[in-house]
Amino acid sequence: MFRSDVRPAPTRSVVPISLAIALILVGSVVGSFGLTPRPGETGGFARTASTPVSISSFSFQPQTVTSGSSTTVSVSLSGGTSPYELWFNSSVPGCQSPQSPMSITSPQYSFSCNPTNQGGYSMHLDVVDSSLPASRTSLTADVTVVSNSNGNGNGNGNSNNNNNGSGGGSLAIPSGLEQIALIVALVFLGTMIAIAAGTIATAVVVSRRLRQINETLAKMNLNPKEPKPPT
Repeated sequence: MFRSDVRPAPTRSVVPISLAIALILVGSVVGSFGLTPRPGETGGFARTASTPVSISSFSFQPQTVTSGSSTTVSVSLSGGTSPYELWFNSSVPGCQSPQSPMSITSPQYSFSCNPTNQGGYSMHLDVVDSSLPASRTSLTADVTVVSNSNGNGNGNGNSNNNNNGSGGGSLAIPSGLEQIALIVALVFLGTMIAIAAGTIATAVVVSRRLRQINETLAKMNLNPKEPKPPT
């Protein structure tokens, strides 16, 4: 015989089982799209980068700059997941990043600075993206700072002009006038030599002619220098 007061055993709730199945399905979907929770954020997801971050270009423009003049530091990134964190480590006097680290969402970034001391310097850049796991990369850019030669040249020129004006020193003869004076002196010297030679030649010719005349007169007994016999 069966007792009529026996109650049936309570059935277990199917809600926890359904919830577990739902969580498994959501996890599968999230994994298939490459989405993972971002650390420190509740309810947020960060997409895993398909390619790690890399630095396409990192340079000074211009790379050779006059001391005190402006140059631009340009950064171009590719791959990875934004936002990016940029760390600048610079040895260039007067050329520092406005902020380090610098957080950017665009793959392009630049800032300007004015190097002060001449010489060769370098700037090191480290980049970390926001993918999980994060990818990192680094690169170094070089710059050459030269002195302001124009300013030095102007100072020397002004100093020389002031000294000449106040002291009234010796008058410098232009090189063209020196050449002309030398040519005139050579012409004058050549003329004097030619005149002297002509004078000597004329004296020799005249002496010869006089001797010939004397000899002719002597033959004709017409030489006034010889006394005539008495008649």
